[in-house]
Amino acid sequence: MTTRRTLLCGLAAGVAGSVATGSAAGAHLAGRNSGVDEGTVTVRVYPDGRYGWSKSTLRVAADVETAMERIAARVDGTLDRSVTAAVTREPPLSSDHLSYDSVSDAIETTRLAVAARGETGEPVCHLLLARASVNRTIGYGYAGGQVRVGADRPGAICLANVGATELWDGPRVSANMAVQEVLHAYLTPGITRAVVGSNCEHHLGAIRAPAPDRRVVTPMATAYADDTRVGGETRWHGTGCGDPDRLSRRDETTDDAAWEHTLDPSAATIEATTLYVARYL
Repeated sequence: MTTRRTLLCGLAAGVAGSVATGSAAGAHLAGRNSGVDEGTVTVRVYPDGRYGWSKSTLRVAADVETAMERIAARVDGTLDRSVTAAVTREPPLSSDHLSYDSVSDAIETTRLAVAARGETGEPVCHLLLARASVNRTIGYGYAGGQVRVGADRPGAICLANVGATELWDGPRVSANMAVQEVLHAYLTPGITRAVVGSNCEHHLGAIRAPAPDRRVVTPMATAYADDTRVGGETRWHGTGCGDPDRLSRRDETTDDAAWEHTLDPSAATIEATTLYVARYL
């Protein structure tokens, strides 16, 4: 019988139209990692130097650490090797070197600031906690690339606009958006399609209903859980791909059910992240 672990191994191996079985899948994973029996999901968090490590940025960094440790523990329980999370708080990036005029400017200036510190060529997610409270150009956040990079690149660059999420939606949305941007760095459209039949990584998210009057949104669905462009699940709606009806799970609720947010990822998010770690880390 094909087990869930074997299925994951087969998908990680990139087998088209078939699933590897038995020892072949395990042998592939062992070979892919060249004998390395441990993988680390690494995130380095930097606040915008304008505000530095404040109460809110420290809280968001702690939430990212909590979420990534939970995810790593669940990935570790699926793969045949150890997987851990390492989330570190780094010195602020000077606001003199950052630009929020556009998403591309924000990502590129952050990339240059990180590279200037000599942090290149590692499979790391660099997360900037921005302070741009009324800047709808960059919205609530953005993810630039994946952690699997060449030696001349500083890893994935992600931005969470804590200034905006704190002002318009509060701590839970701040936490979920930061986690969402980090998770984008550990996903690909192809892996996402293998899990949920769609290239859109936001579709890995879920809306759970512990009661008919409660809607609990996971990180990957945050800012994409409904079609209301302003003032719905979040005050600012996401501008990326996403169809609420195509989320990996969407429990039925009453129309006026309250929106809540949880750091706990959906099962689909765990499955997709597991495939990424198995294949690339």
